[in-house]
Amino acid sequence: MVPSVFDVDSWALTHTEVLQEWSGIDLLIKDDIDRFILVLENKVDSSEHSGQLQRYRSSVE
Repeated sequence: MVPSVFDVDSWALTHTEVLQEWSGIDLLIKDDIDRFILVLENKVDSSEHSGQLQRYRSSVE
């Protein structure tokens, strides 16, 4: 289920972790309590290569 804006607004986010360069992912924001994960990939002057997004998804799952 995809959370709504109202759901996210009500989360306390007190257990949120922000990880840099985790398994090749530029920025990973996760909250196990609210079951929330955000993956950010910095793509300045670069493009996706060889299944990069699928690898990230597999790593996060």
